[in-house]
Amino acid sequence: YLRRLLIDGGPPAESLFRALFDATLSGLDALEAVNLVRPAVDDRVRAAFLLANDLAVVLLRDQIHTVLGADPLTHSGMQQWTAQVLDVYTHGVFLEGVGHAGEQS
Repeated sequence: YLRRLLIDGGPPAESLFRALFDATLSGLDALEAVNLVRPAVDDRVRAAFLLANDLAVVLLRDQIHTVLGADPLTHSGMQQWTAQVLDVYTHGVFLEGVGHAGEQS
C-alpha cells in the first residue's frame, strides 16, 4: 500500500511524504542537539536525502530481496542492511584524499 501510494502521487502521497520528512528533520535536529550527528551544511537537504534512501528500501524491497537473497524488511535482513547503512553513513564510501570525479587530491 505504501509503495503504491507514494508512486501514484497526489495529495495523500504528498501529505505522507511531508509527515515523514518533518519527522526525519525533527529527529536529526534532536540527534544534532545531543552531538550524535554533525551539523549539516543544509539540514533540509540532508533530511530529504536520508528519507529518500530509507524509502528506497520500501519501494525497491522485492528487487533488493532478489539480488541479496534476503528481504531487507525482515528482522535478519534489516540487521544486515542496517549494518551496511551505518558503516556508509559513519565512514563514507570514498577513500580520503579522493577529489571530485575520482581525481586524487
